[in-house]
Amino acid sequence: DGLRSDGMPLTQVRKTMQTIGFAIPAVCLGLLAALGASGGEATVPSAVPIGLLCVGIAGGSFSLAGLYSSHADLNVKYSGLVNGISTTFGALSGVFSNAYAGATLAATGSWAQAIFLPSVLFYLFGWLVYTAAYDATPIDWDAEEDAPGST
Repeated sequence: DGLRSDGMPLTQVRKTMQTIGFAIPAVCLGLLAALGASGGEATVPSAVPIGLLCVGIAGGSFSLAGLYSSHADLNVKYSGLVNGISTTFGALSGVFSNAYAGATLAATGSWAQAIFLPSVLFYLFGWLVYTAAYDATPIDWDAEEDAPGST
């Protein structure tokens, strides 16, 4: 609300909030991967990885003002439907990621390679796609398009 009242366009507000919502968890998971890859888990106090996980999860809440508000921006009437569809695809990725993480962890014994590094890559990919493709211009999905040749 503050950014909008200061004159920032809605699309830019959503992209800014989503950037923060992707960046904080990605950085925290990247740091966790670095700790695991360096064998630092034995020399780092347990509060450090716990703190990184907490900050990363909390930072993801910026997505509430980014991606999770995007559905209503596009079309208020169908925002629930669009949210349900996108959540379904997000849940499906969770099914496949469990199999991948389990197989990678079994093969490498590395949490960094199995969970943290792929998560960082997906945060980066998600950020690239969202910032490149999202536009908050409302879409009227109920409007009939003019058929070619009709008057």
